[in-house]
Amino acid sequence: MNRNLPTLTPEIAEAFQPAVLEVIRNSIAPTANDQEFLLFAHKAASYGLDPFKNEIFFIKYGNQARIQFAAEAYLSKAREQEGFIPPDTQMVHENDEFKIAMNKETKQMEVIQHEIGFPRGKIIGAYSVAYREGYPPVTVIMDIEEVSHMFTGQNKDNWNKWTSDMFGKHVQQRALKKQYGLSFEDVTISQNDVPPRSR
Repeated sequence: MNRNLPTLTPEIAEAFQPAVLEVIRNSIAPTANDQEFLLFAHKAASYGLDPFKNEIFFIKYGNQARIQFAAEAYLSKAREQEGFIPPDTQMVHENDEFKIAMNKETKQMEVIQHEIGFPRGKIIGAYSVAYREGYPPVTVIMDIEEVSHMFTGQNKDNWNKWTSDMFGKHVQQRALKKQYGLSFEDVTISQNDVPPRSR
């Protein structure tokens, strides 16, 4: 064991070779202290997520560390489930013809019409339909106002630069969460906190 790695949990030892852990520590979580790195590696290992595929992130802002689950984590876990069908995620622009309505049989909101022409205008919303064989589709529709805080938050540069990608991943994550019963909790650690022990 080298000096860079603290004592590992059994889950971490099973999921990652020491050499791989060293790369994760030095390239993906270089600013993490031992406790933060252990928690990050443990979350990745116990959920079976790959930090190299951007399924889980370690982010440090000043004395706060954040372990964040990416939209890719939801897609990766949904793919492993029986009956997986790729979701359909779209941006709605101000000049699109767009209508949604309640399906009386399924009691679910559904996209009835989405036609585009150019110029499309600004993005005003997004939706994602998560399909699964043998289950009714789950549609999540969001107005851009619902994510307005993202454009001024800690990840604002990405949201402002790649609005379509970021908004699309956000709405898709919600749809996959509902359709496949997925749940990952992002973790924020303040310097004076001791991270809670994982079950």
